[in-house]
Amino acid sequence: MSNTREPATIKSARDAEEDHGIRTVMVQLAFDGGGQMFGGLIYGPQGSTKEAHLRADFIEDLCATFGVAALSELVGKKCCALRSWKDSDQLEGLESADTGRRFLLTRWRRKHFPETASPLDDRRASMTAAIERHERENSRLRAQRLNLEVQYVNWEAM
Repeated sequence: MSNTREPATIKSARDAEEDHGIRTVMVQLAFDGGGQMFGGLIYGPQGSTKEAHLRADFIEDLCATFGVAALSELVGKKCCALRSWKDSDQLEGLESADTGRRFLLTRWRRKHFPETASPLDDRRASMTAAIERHERENSRLRAQRLNLEVQYVNWEAM
């Protein structure tokens, strides 16, 4: 990705069961030469009151962003897909071309779960964990390299 704002057209929007049997809201975006899905959140235990409430609120907020009353009315709407990082495929939100309003996943999550970390904090934590994993692996490899001669069976010399 070379841009954090990418013009798109909404091709479909649905509240349905996806291929793993999880009910979720998915918005299909079309870009020049490609496409991507937005949404796909799991709102809670399937069929629970909490899940139904969160899914309904997601739909309501998403539709309000575009000034429409139903998911079906999103089809054909122009928007910008918003990314927090130029090198990421993950979408943080959508900005309506009609209203100028933004639907941001982090903002929506914080509405219901105030402790939600920012994309910056999430990425920092992910990078820190990756660095720690690599450092452990580097240490393991260094120790293994020190003992190569002891562990080596030289069949040609036998």
